[in-house]
Amino acid sequence: KNGILKSNDLSLPSSLQATVNASIQPPNPEMQRVVVTQQSVKIAVKKEGMYRVTRTELENAGFDVNSDSLNWRLFTNGVEQAIIVGAGAQYIDFYGKGLDTRDTDTRIYFLIADSVPGKRMITKFLGNIGGNVISNNFRSVVETKERTSYNPFFRNGDLENYWGRGVYSSFPVCTISAPCITFDVPGIDASGLSAVVNVKLFGISNGDHEVLVFINDQELGMIMGNGMNYFSGDFTVPPGVLLESNNIVKLQTTASSDACYFDSVKASYSKKYLADQNKVLFFTPGYRKMDVNGFSSPNIRV
Repeated sequence: KNGILKSNDLSLPSSLQATVNASIQPPNPEMQRVVVTQQSVKIAVKKEGMYRVTRTELENAGFDVNSDSLNWRLFTNGVEQAIIVGAGAQYIDFYGKGLDTRDTDTRIYFLIADSVPGKRMITKFLGNIGGNVISNNFRSVVETKERTSYNPFFRNGDLENYWGRGVYSSFPVCTISAPCITFDVPGIDASGLSAVVNVKLFGISNGDHEVLVFINDQELGMIMGNGMNYFSGDFTVPPGVLLESNNIVKLQTTASSDACYFDSVKASYSKKYLADQNKVLFFTPGYRKMDVNGFSSPNIRV
């Protein structure tokens, strides 16, 4: 929206991230060619989360809802996705993910009525594993990218030539017509570990770059770079500096001859086990208990 791209993800320990990466199935172009030749309904997804598509919606999109629902199969990039088919085939539920590429933010899922059974999500009941160690928070990462400036003259290889606003030696003033860069850190736990904020820039001019970084009017330090390239800096932010919403970022070059593009700001922080609009993406260190709060209904799916 308005050239602003925002994301919210987990900051996983390296061992857990390796497990996640190992479970990702590569695209299957051969199967994808088979899928697209069959009568199907396309489902477009822009954000990660659980999705429900009703029987009426499928029928209106031209899907044969009277076919055998045991054989309903969902694919993306030729890889089958497990789904839930509701009682009486009144809906399907699936876990969808969007994209973040220079071409699109939308991932397409294909639902087909096949002649063989499709993959299904299973239901599992887990008992208490015991233990008294409590996990009070987990690491989450939020990122805000700005894509409001286009410059075709930089040799940026396969990367996009879109950046955010220009950064100059004049100190930015926030107004309604020219708002400052902002980002949110929902559910931040002030008693957790310090947050780490990364600010990424791109040099417009040749020579050295020195950019001062302020968050909520507190100076964090300086980022240095050189030439027409990306450069960035990490800053440890003590508790109490970041707010749950509308953290204001101000950037200023130290030399009047220096100019850069803002690219993105990313914050890794300790987040409470707290739902936001009845949803939360979380993990817990092994064999630790946690309380997940903030839901408006006891009807919860994990």
